[in-house]
Amino acid sequence: MPTKRSPRGLKRKIKEEKENLDQVDIKNETNEFDGESDDDLAEYEQRRLQNIVDRKNKIDELKIADISLELAAGLNQETKGKAISRRGLSAVPRQKEVLPPRPKSKRLQNINADTGLQLPEKEPTHYQVYSEREEIPRLPLEDLSLEELCNNTEDFETTSNYFDTKVKPFIEEDKKTKLATSIFDNVGTLGKNLKKLKITGERVAKVVPNRIFSLAIHPTETKLLVAAGGKWGSIGFWDVQDNESKTHGVQVIKHHSNPINCMTYDIFDSSKLVTTSYDGTCRIFDINEKKSSTIYGVPEDDPSFTTYHAQVDRDCFLVTLGKTGIVGMIDRRVGLKPTSNFKLYDKCSPKVVSVHPTQTNLFLAPSNKGGCGIYDIRKPASKNSLMKPLTQLTGHSKAISSAFFSNKTGSRVVTVAYDNKIRLYDTSDDNLKSEMLKPYKSITHNNQTGRWLTTLKAEWHPTRDDIFFVGSMAQPRQIDVYSDQGDHFVLGDGGEYLASVCSIVKCHPTQDIVVGGNSSGRIHVFME
Repeated sequence: MPTKRSPRGLKRKIKEEKENLDQVDIKNETNEFDGESDDDLAEYEQRRLQNIVDRKNKIDELKIADISLELAAGLNQETKGKAISRRGLSAVPRQKEVLPPRPKSKRLQNINADTGLQLPEKEPTHYQVYSEREEIPRLPLEDLSLEELCNNTEDFETTSNYFDTKVKPFIEEDKKTKLATSIFDNVGTLGKNLKKLKITGERVAKVVPNRIFSLAIHPTETKLLVAAGGKWGSIGFWDVQDNESKTHGVQVIKHHSNPINCMTYDIFDSSKLVTTSYDGTCRIFDINEKKSSTIYGVPEDDPSFTTYHAQVDRDCFLVTLGKTGIVGMIDRRVGLKPTSNFKLYDKCSPKVVSVHPTQTNLFLAPSNKGGCGIYDIRKPASKNSLMKPLTQLTGHSKAISSAFFSNKTGSRVVTVAYDNKIRLYDTSDDNLKSEMLKPYKSITHNNQTGRWLTTLKAEWHPTRDDIFFVGSMAQPRQIDVYSDQGDHFVLGDGGEYLASVCSIVKCHPTQDIVVGGNSSGRIHVFME
């Protein structure tokens, strides 16, 4: 197989070939044709020399060498231009997965049994037994200092200084004021306005070592601070405007031992980042105090896990408790055990939980078997029975990966399911009186992310009931934006810096900024 030449090598080779060709052809053309008789040369030699001359004339006529040089120069420039997007953490080299040899077929095994013949065994020269990643021990359920969350002393000193000088002063100045006008104000011109949001090389960075499972944008307007939850429990903080530090404003701490599925800043105190992980814990990282504390933890001998959380008030959170089918009420003032358990499903997991923004006694929880209901915490179930939903959202034929109330009034719900549908429900007060609620709009959407991509989730705009965002499997890579009536818009269509699927998408609470996270740990920022 021919090897690829670098743009620089290709340019040098073309130049040398052209110079050599010019010298040989001019010499031969002058000496042979002008100084000697055709009879002194063999017929083959005459044709060869004539072909050289013809070829040179043709190359000069078509200007192939000049075009090739321009192409090489352009390719070299393009390579340099894309290198600027390699910001943040260094990429972790991917190790090739070596699988064990395939077992013998039943047919060959039967031949051995029937005939007694001993088939030769192949020497296992390059095979090794494939083992899963070693299990990482869960962090203790006690309070942990920043030093205990960092890999070494050097990382601790750098990260501590980062929070003290780069983050904490800006959080204290946080005003949380809404823009006077926003590109999302008019759905009718949204397609045109989305083109104002641009992505550049400086707005792409690797923030966690592995796949991103969750994102959170800090509500401050004085600094663009994005946090990402990684596959093996890392939280990466990225100061997007930092172009001077070695890691371009990226700092990482170890907060969990398994994927962080949900990250939100505390509604009442934006210096606290709340996280929920598959490791069975829900923790809070306090940026001002630079410490981590646990608000819920599954006992070590309990096989349950946690998947999502939603904040009810200043101290209470709803947390989904895995295959038990339970959503627990956690009050961080009274310890690590749930104060109430709401059993919604039998032998299946509530995937996420969403609290109604104005009626906080209502919450929404879909299951991995297609069920989806709205429940009232004031109406718990009797002992050993399932909690009855206030309203059942129907129409799903496969597992639901996400379901959320709209953030402003809660009058809409959007769900994403593995039957390749996005469904919209009208959950205004009158409709909540119905026991069964059908979707008023179904949108066909490819939701088959497979094993290697994070599951798609549709996220409402933080202050609107009529716009939501969701990742896309389409080519060229893009982020899908929809209105509550199903109107489709695209963000980043054909952009050179968005070359992968952003499974997780978030919008800044008060600014026209959209952020997407992919499966290699990179964050992409769209802004004016």
